[in-house]
Amino acid sequence: MTRRLYDQSGFTVLEALIALAILTGVTASVLSLLGAMRAAQARSHAKLIAMIEARSLLDRLGRDIPLQAGISNGALANGRRWSLRIEAYRGEAASATAHPLALFDVQVRVGPDNEASIVALRTLLGPSP
Repeated sequence: MTRRLYDQSGFTVLEALIALAILTGVTASVLSLLGAMRAAQARSHAKLIAMIEARSLLDRLGRDIPLQAGISNGALANGRRWSLRIEAYRGEAASATAHPLALFDVQVRVGPDNEASIVALRTLLGPSP
């Protein structure tokens, strides 16, 4: 009667290396996905902040920014640039009705510079009563 000196249960080195390689691949994929999600979240947050800033500029029209035709530029506290273009409205509705209020076509752009804006808003405004 012979006794075995070594127990045959367990994993071989090759099986352990294969499992480690699979685990490494899955971990790398998850980390890559998390990095992409973080970048998308940062872009979304920057766009939200730019949208709030653009809306704030629209709200300031007629109060501390004059509502007159022309182009205005400036910088915000966070370093982003803004551009505001105000033109007389020339749409079909403006010529079809004799409205006593002048309408303005207003475009607001907010971004790192005036060429590459993060957000652009466009609206029609009339003078405040």
